[in-house]
This record gives sequence, C-alpha cells and structure tokens, in this order.
Amino acid sequence: MEPRYSSTFLFPVKALSNVFRAKFLSGLIAAHSRGELKLPDELAQFSRLCAFRQWLFHTVPKAWVVYSKPPFSGPAEVVKYIDRYTHSTAISNNRIISVKDDSVEFWFKNTRNKSRWETSALPVMDFIDRFLWHVLPKHFHRIRYYGFLPNGQAGRHIPAIRQALNDQATPDPAPLKEQQP
Repeated sequence: MEPRYSSTFLFPVKALSNVFRAKFLSGLIAAHSRGELKLPDELAQFSRLCAFRQWLFHTVPKAWVVYSKPPFSGPAEVVKYIDRYTHSTAISNNRIISVKDDSVEFWFKNTRNKSRWETSALPVMDFIDRFLWHVLPKHFHRIRYYGFLPNGQAGRHIPAIRQALNDQATPDPAPLKEQQP
C-alpha cells in the first residue's frame, strides 16, 4: 500500500522521507566505516563495508514515511508545543490519581477523542517503562542552545567571546580627548 502524502506541510513528505532515509543510511554506513557500529555475532559476515552496504541495499525498505504534522496555527502555538518538550516531565504529579494494587491510575489527554481528558490505569512496571522512554540518555540535553552557546560546549567559546567583547568595549581614547573643552 502506497502511503498517502499531503500538500499541506512545509516540506513535501515524500521528499522529506527520501532525504531522511538517505541521511540515516549514510550515517549508518559512516559509523560502520569508522568502527563505531558494533554488530552482533550473528551478523559478523557484514563486518566488511562492501558486504554491509549490500546487506542494507537488500534489506532496508525503499519507501520510508516520515511522520509530519500540519503547520501550527501561529507563533504562540509553536511556543506552547516546544514548551511541552523542553520544560516539563513526561507526566506531572497532579495527573497521577492513585497508586494501588500494583497499578497506577492517571489522567491523560485523548487526542483521538476531541482532546478530552480521560483516565487510564497501567501496571506499575508498564507505567515506569513508559515514563523512562522520556528520560534522556547521559550527555543529552533537554534544551538545545544554538549560536555561541551550543550543546554544553559554551566554555570552549567563552574566551573568544570575551576577547571580542573587550576589543569592542575599549573605545579609542583619541576621539574622546578631542571632544573635551
């Protein structure tokens, strides 16, 4: 079945899917060639790069579908969307109704039913498993900074920034003396 594509997105979904597939496979091949990809023993025959490339060519599906959402209704909606992923946890304490009899009951927003708030209960281990899917691995940052303060390496740039600011903050004293009576 051919996936459906919509023209209401910022980028054509089919083209985005092709680019994402190509970038993903390119990164996978690069990691393999650098020796960063650890293959299990049953895939040892693909340790040579040419064998690995051929295996990918024959096993990875050609058509990928990238999940894409329609555009937001405005800047305020974009900020609210990003806020949910940068400043909140997977579930807040006030959404947990009860923990009893080895299950957790909680409120959730059912987006398939007109975004109504409903309750659900999960076994404790399933609840913890779902919660842990939202915990970032070590060395990952929840909020990403760009520009001169990127991803935890700001310290490396600070001396250059201070130098640039000092060069601009120290005005040439000659023009100041000429203005004095």
